[in-house]
Amino acid sequence: MKSFTSQVVCHHGWSLPVAVLLGAALMVSGCGDGGSGGGGAAAPPTPTTPAPPPAPTVVSLEVSGTGILTSIGETTEFMATATLSDGSRQAVEAADADWESSDPAVATVSEGVVTAVGEGNATLTVTFGGQSVEGGVSVRISLRTEGTVRVVYVSPADRQFRADYSEAITHALVDLQSWYRQQTGGLTFSLYDATPEHCRLPEPSDYYATGNAWEKVQADVQPCAPVEYGRASFVWVLYVDVAEACGEPHELGAGWNGITMMPRWDLEGLTNPGTPYFYCDAGPFHDPPGRWIGGAGHELAHAMANLRHPPGCDEGLSSCTDERALIHLGYTTYPDAYLLTKDKEHLIRTRFMEGEPASPGALGGSRVRGTVRSPGGVPLEGIRISVWGDAAWNWGETAADGSFDVGMPDGASDPAVISVHAGKASDCRWLGYHGGGELIGLRENATRVAIGAADVTGIEIQLPGEPDALCGGERTISGSVLGPDGRPVAEVGVAAFDEWSLTGRDGTFVIRTPHGMSRDGLWIEIPECGHVGYYGPGGFTTVESESWWVDLGATDVTGIEIRLPASPAELCRQQWSG
Repeated sequence: MKSFTSQVVCHHGWSLPVAVLLGAALMVSGCGDGGSGGGGAAAPPTPTTPAPPPAPTVVSLEVSGTGILTSIGETTEFMATATLSDGSRQAVEAADADWESSDPAVATVSEGVVTAVGEGNATLTVTFGGQSVEGGVSVRISLRTEGTVRVVYVSPADRQFRADYSEAITHALVDLQSWYRQQTGGLTFSLYDATPEHCRLPEPSDYYATGNAWEKVQADVQPCAPVEYGRASFVWVLYVDVAEACGEPHELGAGWNGITMMPRWDLEGLTNPGTPYFYCDAGPFHDPPGRWIGGAGHELAHAMANLRHPPGCDEGLSSCTDERALIHLGYTTYPDAYLLTKDKEHLIRTRFMEGEPASPGALGGSRVRGTVRSPGGVPLEGIRISVWGDAAWNWGETAADGSFDVGMPDGASDPAVISVHAGKASDCRWLGYHGGGELIGLRENATRVAIGAADVTGIEIQLPGEPDALCGGERTISGSVLGPDGRPVAEVGVAAFDEWSLTGRDGTFVIRTPHGMSRDGLWIEIPECGHVGYYGPGGFTTVESESWWVDLGATDVTGIEIRLPASPAELCRQQWSG
């Protein structure tokens, strides 16, 4: 093949020598301004496009929206805004973020839309771009009906109304509504009015700061609010803007038998949570913020169900092991506190706790199943069943076919009794314990079921009457008093519900109780020296917190045995010498 080579021509630093081969090819090479390496310089690099700057990242989030809802089913919309690393801000598409509610029994959330489900406080958490932010939701329902908790903010004549006090009270009580619901598996109290009622007292603060503040406040608040003990209509919670004088007994900061009164210390604690404070020249004290809400929850439990401190705790006995029980010291660590199983059982028996049970399988443990029927064998709907052991408790309601299905906590292994409540079937509350083929009034005599790995099934409960009929009428409490030798003891007084009975020669007693009473302890008295003890473990105790309650249900309470540890004369000598 013959070849030809073209002359190299260079212009402005660029040269295109071309070698042409016959038949075919074209070769292009560069040329330069001269220099070594064959007489030409290398070509400069081809210009490149700069890489785009990195996309800004999310450095923080904000959430906004109306957080107070006042009716079940009401909705509100929350919006999230992101601050980016370049300093700009942008609205977050709700569908692009993750939304979560801390308590779906209070409020649910979907793509920023919040729906009220039940009374209480909940926290919304929004997550987007690796960042999270929280927002508060408060569902505040005012029922204005009986069977509710009435909250009153009370101001002496020389103290001004404070809106921050009123709002802090509302937040505390609504928070307790959701806490109680979580603890009891669906039950909580309702508020007469979610905004505290306000009452003005006729006297200045100093008048109520000395003497018996409780009695003075209760007397002077009557024209504004009919605060009474033991009413089935309401439980009263009074926040009194009074600081009791140092060096005197303090009555405020307590609760019992339908009334709770909290002092100015608690109002200050609710409005300034976490702030160190002094109490009667002592301090500073550094209580966690929840302590002031927990304190109200503790006293409210006393007032709603007459709950008592755990056995031995007031006396400092080693038997006291429930420090974080709300009804003991758990109020100081609230919400990290709990209700004892006996406290849950006593709360469900009050008319102030309502709600719907959780799914039977929610707790992951074994199940207790059975049926409740009327005397004629008709299935009963709406009867509440609670399963009560020393370490586990839960409840459920009968369906239209009379069946119940109560789920127990995972790992629970406990002998338990089955407690029957009128629930939605009637206005009254507790009916009695399942005792084989009948309802009975004493837990000690109730039929035990073994809670464990296997389900308990086939329980048949037949009521001795229709629920409405069982809820009325007089009830009696009866039993006997025995001495250390087991022989009957005469002339011993036994008292309950402000009624009493003196044992006869056979040692027996009968106390007749009026309709509407619910539970009380049994006091034991010797006519010569007065009160000597209570009905409790082993039949007798001198420690009130260890004494056993007697609950009045659908039937009379029978079979109580009080066993005195000594003769009446010896008990009186101990009383006089002690």
